[in-house]
Amino acid sequence: PFHNLMPGQTGTSRITLSVPRASESSAGVHPIELVARSQKRPELRFTAASELTVTPFTDFRFELLGPKARTAWTGGRFRVRVVNLSNRALPFNLEGANTDGALSFRFDPDPIELKAGEQGESRLRTRFGFMRLFGQPKTYDFTLSAEPLDQSAPIQQAQGRLIQRPPLPPWMLIAGA
Repeated sequence: PFHNLMPGQTGTSRITLSVPRASESSAGVHPIELVARSQKRPELRFTAASELTVTPFTDFRFELLGPKARTAWTGGRFRVRVVNLSNRALPFNLEGANTDGALSFRFDPDPIELKAGEQGESRLRTRFGFMRLFGQPKTYDFTLSAEPLDQSAPIQQAQGRLIQRPPLPPWMLIAGA
């Protein structure tokens, strides 16, 4: 931390810089200035300029905002949130799937572009592939996923449920027959 030097002498110190892994530590090259000063004569200062390179990292959170289940006749509306915990701006790709293939998914916006430390929401519109007029309600589970477009982090997923309730009760079919 300090050297006792006489005129004409030199000293060496090791400086360790620890950049926190946080979105506030923006990736890139940053100028830094190192300053040495005399304890006995504080007006004597010596500076050295250098550069610090902060490497980029990717981290994010993805969630389906509540309610995670809806009942509908033709489709449902949901909202998802992506939080960019990375130290650089990233676009995120959003997708939806269900095992039956009975639902279609449309996100707005997609992809969603977020600056470092920023969070954003996308509106999701799900639609049933076919419309049922009669019958009992049927449940469709689905999986939503988010991933950085550059694939620099693993996919994160969220689960949801859409219950299709036909507009006419089953007894109407029997009464109509």
